[in-house]
Formats: sequence, structure tokens, C-alpha cells
Amino acid sequence: MLKILAGDIGGTNTRLGIFTASDDRQTLTESGEAVDYKNKDYGGFEEILGDYLKRESSFTDVCVGVAGVILDGAARMTNLERWPTITCLNIAKRLDLSDVSRVNLINDMPAHAASLERLEKIPGQIVSIRQGKPAPHGSKTLIMPGTGLGTGLMIYDKFADLHRPIPTEGGHLDLSSRDPQIDALIVKMRALVSKKGEDRVTREMVVSGQGFPRIYEVLAPTNTTVPDGETLHKIESSDPIAKQTLDLFTRLLGELCANSAFAYLARGGVYLAGGIANSLKPRLQSRLFLDAFEQSGPQNLRGLIADVPVYLVQNTRTGLIGAANYATWVASGKA
Repeated sequence: MLKILAGDIGGTNTRLGIFTASDDRQTLTESGEAVDYKNKDYGGFEEILGDYLKRESSFTDVCVGVAGVILDGAARMTNLERWPTITCLNIAKRLDLSDVSRVNLINDMPAHAASLERLEKIPGQIVSIRQGKPAPHGSKTLIMPGTGLGTGLMIYDKFADLHRPIPTEGGHLDLSSRDPQIDALIVKMRALVSKKGEDRVTREMVVSGQGFPRIYEVLAPTNTTVPDGETLHKIESSDPIAKQTLDLFTRLLGELCANSAFAYLARGGVYLAGGIANSLKPRLQSRLFLDAFEQSGPQNLRGLIADVPVYLVQNTRTGLIGAANYATWVASGKA
């Protein structure tokens, strides 16, 4: 039996939990409640790990999804530059694990994507937004707007009989435009981000949590108080700018999903996940999102994604579940 310490390190929060896996790796069970930490309260991951070890210790395997680029067993946080580098070796030492190969740092998107293998077998965890006709072995893509914008790719591996997740940094691609409203948004956004030394507008700057106040600021009259993303949902019935912001965000998300479906020929499906996507569920199920998806790309090539289904992952703990599942792949020689 494996006793797995699973972690999900995002730009704002870190979540740690314990999972046990049966000897045949078919069963994966969470033990107790996961613990959430605010990253701003800690000087690095090892501080969080030290706090967690006061609760539980003695693990056989560790897998941590990190919102950053992983190189040679070391990770730097994309949106948390003050934290020191996180390494497999330091984690192994902290946990007194002699076999550092049982400690894995992976990009957060492969971690989230690895959860789908488990969640798709549980009713109610994933709902259909757009029916389509999924190809069983077709590639899949995962889109997660959060503190930043995560994009992932999953390619079917016939030898391991699983969809293998591949890390991407698609959230940092330039934001494109196809109508005057988006043109105007990009021009105004470029002026906003230039104050921070940026010379271009990326997808992540708009289609993420940081995008809500930016879109609102662009649409609203000068000197208007700008609400945060959570507030927008509460005031949209009385504030037309809030409603316009949420609608425009939904359109941009629909276009992004279609672009990803084109880029990866994601005939297995496009998956949306995370708290922001779930907060937009009624809009995702409306023509606002669906038209943006279906009218993207060159008209003569839209048939390529005509049958691509779109799903919403309702479980918001995908990073933790996926990290634990990835650890079972490692133990089975599939990773």
C-alpha cells in the first residue's frame, strides 16, 4: 500500500492532503481532510511542509503540483517570485525519505489533468457543457482560469492505456482579437499593463482572476471604483458594467477553449476546471459561451472542432487528486 503526500501549490494557496493507494493501484482513497495554507503567510514551501508535519508524517511517496516551470527536479513559482526554489531533494530530506525518486514535482496543469482519470469514473464530478462526439483516444485539453491561466494537454498513451498530461504555458500567448470590442479592450489593456513594464497583452492578463478588474476598469468611466471578481457576481443585477465584464470574460473564455481545441486537435474534449469556471456555470451553458466557441477559427475549418465536446469539472480539488494519482503512475512505472 502507498501512503502519498499530495500537494497543490498555486499562486495564492497551497493545499496538502494524504491519500492511500491499494497494491494494485486501482483504489485511491483520501485519508482525513486536506489542509489549506495562504502562501502570503509563509516564506516558502518548506515552511508550510514543516507546519504540516506536525499533523502527519511517514510517507512512502510524494507528488506536488506547482504553478511554475519544473526543471531538473526544481521548481520556481511563476506568480510567487519571493519564494525560494522548491526541490525534490530538499523535500526528501525534510520528510526523511532515502529514495528521492519517490518525490515528484510536476507542473500544476499535469497534476490537475491527472485527476480526470479518477473523476470521470465518479458520477456528478464532470458535467457536459457541449455534447459533441468525443473520440475515446483523441487528445484532450484542460483550461483553468485562476490566479493565472493554466492550460494543459493530454495525449493518449496506448502502452500505459492512459491520457498522459503534457505541461504547456499557453496562458502566456498573446491575446488575439476578432471584433471591435476586443480590439478596444486590447488597446486599453496595453496602456494599463505598460505601467508595469509589459509591452503586450497575454491571455493570462485577461482570462484569469486578474482579468475581471482589468476588464471592468477598461469598460467603466474614469475614476470608477473597481470591484474584485467575487463582487462582480453579487452586483451584476444592479451594475451594468459588472454584467458586461462577466459576459465579455465568458466570450473570451469560449474563444480560448476553441483556440485550444484547434491547437491540440482536442477531439477527446475540452475540460474547464477551477473555482472561476464553476462560478460561470450558467453562462457556460448559455449561447454566450457556446457561440463564442462555435464561431471561432476560419469558417472553412470549423468542421475540425464541430464534434469536440466541452466539459466542466465540478470537483475543485483536481490538483490534489491528480497529484496523488500521478504518484500511483510513478509507482506503477507508467509516469
